[in-house]
Amino acid sequence: MSTVAQTKDAAGTAYRRMAIALLALCGLLIAIYLSMYRLGMIGALVCGPTGPGCEIVQLSPWSSIAGVPVPCIGIVAYTIILVVALLGTSGRLAESRGVRNTLFGMGCCAFAFAAYNMSVEAFVIHAFCVWCATCAACAVGIFALSLPERPGRRGRPSMESAGGSALDGPPIPAAS
Repeated sequence: MSTVAQTKDAAGTAYRRMAIALLALCGLLIAIYLSMYRLGMIGALVCGPTGPGCEIVQLSPWSSIAGVPVPCIGIVAYTIILVVALLGTSGRLAESRGVRNTLFGMGCCAFAFAAYNMSVEAFVIHAFCVWCATCAACAVGIFALSLPERPGRRGRPSMESAGGSALDGPPIPAAS
């Protein structure tokens, strides 16, 4: 890979990780807001056009896992994603396998947790929380942006380095 291509790839990785950090910050702020409500630090939730759905969801038995409020779990998860994404934007951690694996793993976990939470809202609680849906959208975005970070994605020889184009497909062995 040429130096120009490597620089372009590094810049794309940094921008993608900045976008992951921005989505994690958005999710973190929402999780803090919902945690403050859940822990009794603020009054009613401002839920917009969905009516009392946010409070119904937040006060349901499904809003805790092992006694820990789900928004508090979100604070921890989004903080980890935010810190790792920011650390991985430059410096010696930019090419770290640990950063790539952590972002991909946390992206997968965030996606699975969001799918679970939205399913519970739709099929068990029968109430909709716009804040939870926004957090789920952040999680889906983080997951989508983390896909290029998946293990085994980097380090494979490309078709360009073998003298072909990435669009050529795999080389076909000559018939004997």
